[in-house]
Amino acid sequence: MRCLLVVPVAVTLFAFAPEAVAEIWDCDLEEQGSRYGYVPERTTLQIFDDGSGILVSDEITGQVSDRPILGRIASQSGPRVSLHWEVYGLKSATRQYLPKVMYRAGLRRDTGGIAVLVQAAGFTEIFRGTGRCERR
Repeated sequence: MRCLLVVPVAVTLFAFAPEAVAEIWDCDLEEQGSRYGYVPERTTLQIFDDGSGILVSDEITGQVSDRPILGRIASQSGPRVSLHWEVYGLKSATRQYLPKVMYRAGLRRDTGGIAVLVQAAGFTEIFRGTGRCERR
């Protein structure tokens, strides 16, 4: 599951919100503890400054969609922004169908640090990842 997803960002931005400007963050992540592959190694986050939402593209979202996944800004406080998105239709490492996998990320705009929590609906296990992001 180690692949890089390339997405035509400019076309997606225009189609999503022509008036909104996005800050684009390229993030390198590492899954903590177990290595089940729910935390992508590389993620691109587009955060729209009008608060309308975010677009997420990585190798996980690429398994179920040929376009970035739409998410939301859950909260913002100073340099910290909390982001939420969901991926539908993934399969686990044991090929079990996962109807919904929820992603929660905390990004620090001042340092570029990011922490990600991942949980499949109906399961108790939480997968964690941390990393660094660079603003384009």
